[in-house]
Amino acid sequence: MNRFVVLAIAGCVASAALSAPASADPILSPDPGLGIIGIGDPPDPQDVLNATPQMLTMGACSGAASGFYCGEYNFSSGDSTTLDSSTINSTDLSLWNAAGAPIAAADFTLLPESQFTGILTTGFGGADGHTVQLFAETSGEEIPVGDLLIFSDAPGFVSVRAVNDLPNPNAGLFPDDQPLVPEPTTLVLMGSGLVGLVTRGRRRLRGRTGNQPH
Repeated sequence: MNRFVVLAIAGCVASAALSAPASADPILSPDPGLGIIGIGDPPDPQDVLNATPQMLTMGACSGAASGFYCGEYNFSSGDSTTLDSSTINSTDLSLWNAAGAPIAAADFTLLPESQFTGILTTGFGGADGHTVQLFAETSGEEIPVGDLLIFSDAPGFVSVRAVNDLPNPNAGLFPDDQPLVPEPTTLVLMGSGLVGLVTRGRRRLRGRTGNQPH
């Protein structure tokens, strides 16, 4: 049974180290720009009431956001019922750079292509310093039920913390002032330590069994 534990731990460590972004280094690009627009219907966008970090990638952008790094989101009729509103008038966003390190809200600027023309760097309660709010300054800027793009001039990861001031239920699973995952070196060391403990325990058990009188 111990062998299966060792294999499971090693597999988890290798998978996390190879597939997940990891770094605690500060972002290298100063003043990243940020924006949001309503769009048509892209394939299978993420729900606006899901705060799971989503990669901002090239090629997903269209229209006014063409050429930017984008994350696609869907604003469904079910979401509008939950929000008690048929339009989105504000979104609170947290972002990490492409290495998974958090970006301070004060570093962001508002891109002129954005449909929302207001920006607050003290979003989501204003206490954490890593969530920025984009909002519609006039009613004509509100986004109706449909799909939207959050876009930036820097690659990375975005998490929708709140919509119309309603917090997303899983936002707390992704602290916006922390790296998305532990650094790979930390994962490897931790996994190696666990494997070592299991191996040492097995050796001790074998030694005790071998020393017992027959």
